[in-house]
Amino acid sequence: MRINFPIAHLFVRMFGRLAFSVAAHLKPEILLIDEALSAGDAAFKLKCMEKISDLIRRDCTVLIVSHGLEVVRLLASGCLWIDRGVVKMEGAAQDVIAATLDDEHIADDNATALEDV
Repeated sequence: MRINFPIAHLFVRMFGRLAFSVAAHLKPEILLIDEALSAGDAAFKLKCMEKISDLIRRDCTVLIVSHGLEVVRLLASGCLWIDRGVVKMEGAAQDVIAATLDDEHIADDNATALEDV
């Protein structure tokens, strides 16, 4: 498929979607995702999650930088919590998420309060 459209004319969110789509389909050994899943509607996010899961199953290292704890909960096995440039915790994703929620005084059933908008 060829895209014949000036990149400068894309909205920021469309550029993010395009960048993720291209990067994810290059069969990378390592894929760094920085809040990319916040750049789309529910259908796009679901496709991204499925693609990331597929990459992980094929031994691609995926590093997700996100405030979206539900995304981290669903996709990550390990997690590093950095707060204002300081590593607060490293470990299993479930444990780090629980500590993050506890630190923010947020009940686990209200974790969506920290999701990307």
